[in-house]
Amino acid sequence: MMKYLMGCLVLICSGFVTSSPLARYGLDGHALDSSGHGRDGSLKETSTALDRSSHEKGALSFRAHSEARFPVDFTTVKEITISVWVWRQSADNSFFVINDGWMKGVILAFEPILGPTHQERVALLAGNGTEWFKAVTLAELPVRSWFHLVGTIDAKGNMMIYLDGKSLASGSMQPSLNFEPGNPTATVFGSMHHDAMDAELGRVNDLTFYDKALTPTDVQKLHSSELAGTLHSLIFWMLILRLVPLTFMGVGFSVYLIYWMRKHLRKHKEEVRQKEEQGFIAEIPVNPY
Repeated sequence: MMKYLMGCLVLICSGFVTSSPLARYGLDGHALDSSGHGRDGSLKETSTALDRSSHEKGALSFRAHSEARFPVDFTTVKEITISVWVWRQSADNSFFVINDGWMKGVILAFEPILGPTHQERVALLAGNGTEWFKAVTLAELPVRSWFHLVGTIDAKGNMMIYLDGKSLASGSMQPSLNFEPGNPTATVFGSMHHDAMDAELGRVNDLTFYDKALTPTDVQKLHSSELAGTLHSLIFWMLILRLVPLTFMGVGFSVYLIYWMRKHLRKHKEEVRQKEEQGFIAEIPVNPY
């Protein structure tokens, strides 16, 4: 019920994204599809971690051999949008959302660049069976904080990458999307340093697929709505934390008030009883003898 109410608040504050998801995964410890289409996925060697709203077990934590796979079928899709929130441990870690296929598929990824630079290569790639088409750029991505990455491809082959709701890079592919059947989508993290293979590489939250290329306005709405959801959640828990002490204070006051009323009621009864006894004694006639 609370998630439903929070969703309503998000929609009221931010407007509707004009496309329903093909599949949506909150990744809060499981790979269940919350879009209602039943495309539940599977997890391999993942664990849970704090999500964007600081909820325990609200996001997936990836290590060296971790992987999440989702049965999202792109064979009938003419357009696509991939939206995901990512948190990474260091600038040496890379991340991939991959639709498997030999020269056919979509990859939304970022990876570090060797050398003295703080920038990473951010890429959206799409294969038509013979070659890869891509939108690629260099960007300085956040470390140890959440950021929102979106990749879109429309029916004309126009490719766009967005970072936190803002356009980051563009490209084009021809012909339009053409995928091999039966190849699921996977999300994986990687590291350039072998000594960090047992450590946490990064976290993933709210992975969503659309069978439509969201417009820049839609992407901004999506980013704003999910930020609003995080903000509303934080406000909710802040209110809870504020209300809990007030609740205890209210309970304590109520208990004291009941105790005080009972105490004074007993005192009043005792006074009435004493007065009645005194009145009864006064009414007893005095023996004249």
